Amino acid sequence: MKTFLLVIGLLSSVANARADTPTGSLQFYPLSTGDYWEYKSWGVHDSIFRDSLAYSVEILGDTVLPNGIGYKILHQRMFYPSESSYNIYERLDSSTGCIYEYTFNSTAANSEVKIDSLFAQPRDTIQSSWEGMPTSQSERTVCDSIGSDTTLGILTQVRYMHNIGSLLYVEYRLTKGFGLTYKGEVFDFGSSGDVLVYAKIDGIEYGHKMIVPTDSIGEQLEYYPLQTGDYFQYKKDSFDCGNIGPCQEDTSAYSISVLGDTILANGLTYKALEYRTLYPDKSSFRFYERIDSVTGDVFRYDTNAVNDEGKIDSLCAQPADTFLSCQRGPGLPPVGYLHTVCQYVTGDTVLGVPTLIKGYLHYGSLYEYGYVLARGLGVYHIYDSWDFGYSTTTLVYAESGGKEYGNKILVDVKEPPANPTLFVLYQNYPNPFNPSTAIGYQLSAVSHVTLKVYDVLGREVATLVNEVQKMGRYEVKFDGSRLPSGVYFYRLQAGNFSKTMKLLLLK
Repeated sequence: MKTFLLVIGLLSSVANARADTPTGSLQFYPLSTGDYWEYKSWGVHDSIFRDSLAYSVEILGDTVLPNGIGYKILHQRMFYPSESSYNIYERLDSSTGCIYEYTFNSTAANSEVKIDSLFAQPRDTIQSSWEGMPTSQSERTVCDSIGSDTTLGILTQVRYMHNIGSLLYVEYRLTKGFGLTYKGEVFDFGSSGDVLVYAKIDGIEYGHKMIVPTDSIGEQLEYYPLQTGDYFQYKKDSFDCGNIGPCQEDTSAYSISVLGDTILANGLTYKALEYRTLYPDKSSFRFYERIDSVTGDVFRYDTNAVNDEGKIDSLCAQPADTFLSCQRGPGLPPVGYLHTVCQYVTGDTVLGVPTLIKGYLHYGSLYEYGYVLARGLGVYHIYDSWDFGYSTTTLVYAESGGKEYGNKILVDVKEPPANPTLFVLYQNYPNPFNPSTAIGYQLSAVSHVTLKVYDVLGREVATLVNEVQKMGRYEVKFDGSRLPSGVYFYRLQAGNFSKTMKLLLLK
């Protein structure tokens, strides 16, 4: 089999132990008729994302080739972004543990080449070919270590291998009971890798099969539920050991609430979302997002940007599709566009519910940043890694469409922030409204506060607040039942801070 797969992340606690018996070592490369594997693949060249694809390998049966030796027929099929297929011929010598691949290359000195040795122990070096090269161009392969790891939910033994002697650096991993599960290549102007996501070995299934999306636009929009009343809780785990100061660890939790509709200064309707830290503190802020139901694009509004909003997602992106978007993260301003690729769509169980997930990766930056959307639940996972640290955020509880999923973090999520650091006037919600709406604001110091509403001619129509207030967060109701439909403005004056925003009354 040609497809070796990339070792992603750190290889934790790899023991330099010897493998078990020769018979047990043969299980590092299952080669039985009916066995089946699915992989996802990626590649970056000249800092530009070139590949995001998926393919399968299936063992069809036995055949005898012109050299008179029996081989297994391996059928490799690409199933997105395009469909193509070809056969590979391999055999396993059970007495030596060597794996051979038959080559039809007319320049080959022999009809087959050795591609691996399952009996190799840590620090052993073997002569082998890679990707069907003739033996005259064979290289050396080193068995780095033998340890244990979890593959597709199963704890098993693994062999870490790498090729030496070429212009590429190639590393791969053999997993007992699964075969070749990771491959990675690093070269002058890029890198590439493949990851095993599903296997069917001896009739038993592991992992989740890849899915070529055929959903309608309505089904694609389910990857990002944004309905008033929806509520989500996340746990964060991050660790940063930068060049300045001691290492910092963050094990906080936060919630996202969808408050309602509002029309912002650019005239478009957004959902108002509230971010609230659940622990260790109780800070909060609001941000605004909308979904274009025709294109499936998700936009975030930025009150400080010239262009008002930026695209943060494309729900209709299919595997291998790339698009420009802003980095995802609760409340992050939509600036700093990066290339984003939809890597895969597959099945998974999220908060106890079998569903589909869609994985995205930003590229073109100095660090790895990606996220996963779960159909019916929205943002399920965000991960970020850099030279001196990492960050992961995972959904642990959701209320969506009137149903609850997962386990709720039991804290008082309604407690206001103890020490706000900014004066803020929030957009009212709902907006448009009939007949009442809520206006929120935040004070960072004791101030004399006035909050008034004016019509389009600048005439005062209501005074909502006129008093000295302590620092903290406040919310007041504005009842427009006695006013005609139209555009109005509300203005907050608190000490030297003042801000005016627009609201719309529709009867």
